[in-house]
Amino acid sequence: MIQEPAKYEEWLTTIANTRLVYNTMDELESMLDSKSIHNNGIRRCFTSQQKMRSAYRDLKVEVDLMTDGILNLDRVMFHYQKAWSFFHDNLYRRANPEQVAIELLSFCYPPFIRKGIGAKRAAIYQQIIEQDINVPFLLLLLMKSIPGYDSKDGDVNNILLQFQRIMALLQNFTGNESEFSVLPAITRAREETNKSRLMLLFHVSHT
Repeated sequence: MIQEPAKYEEWLTTIANTRLVYNTMDELESMLDSKSIHNNGIRRCFTSQQKMRSAYRDLKVEVDLMTDGILNLDRVMFHYQKAWSFFHDNLYRRANPEQVAIELLSFCYPPFIRKGIGAKRAAIYQQIIEQDINVPFLLLLLMKSIPGYDSKDGDVNNILLQFQRIMALLQNFTGNESEFSVLPAITRAREETNKSRLMLLFHVSHT
C-alpha cells in the first residue's frame, strides 16, 4: 500500500495528468488555486506534504459533492490503479474491444451469460471477479473513454461523444430493450450537465 505522504503526490499527479475530475488543466488549476501545475507539476506547486494533503482533500470534498456522497475519491484512485494494472496485463491489446466489453458485462452481471466465451477470456473474466477488479473502470478503459493511470494525453475534448458511446454500449448490452432508455440512471447520465470522466464512471457504476 502507498504510504500516506507519497500517495497524495501520486494521486494528485494522476488526477492532473488523466483529467479524471476536470476536463481541462485550467479547470483543475482554478479549483486548486494554483495556476502553474501545467508547467511545474504537483511537487513544485505544493511544496510540502501538508499542502499536498490539503489540495487532495479539497478534491475529495468536490468529488463527494459532485456525486452526492456516493463516490469516495480514495476508493476511486485505489480501484483506478488496480483496474489499470489488470487491464494493461490482460486486456490492453484485445481486438474488438466493444465485443470484449459486452462479454465482460455479460459474464460479471445478471443474468451471467457465460456460454460461448472462449476458455482464455473466461479465465480472465473469472480473475476479475475473484480479484475484485472494478468492472466499470475496465469497461471505460476498453472503450478508451478513460486513459491509463499513467496517461499524460492532455485535456479532454470529446467527453460528450464518450457519454454517447458508453450509453449506446450499455443499451446494446441490454438487447436494446426499450425500457433501458428511460431508466432513471440512464436519463440522469444523458442529462448530466457536468460531464467528465469521473461523472461517466459515476453513471456507469450506478446504471
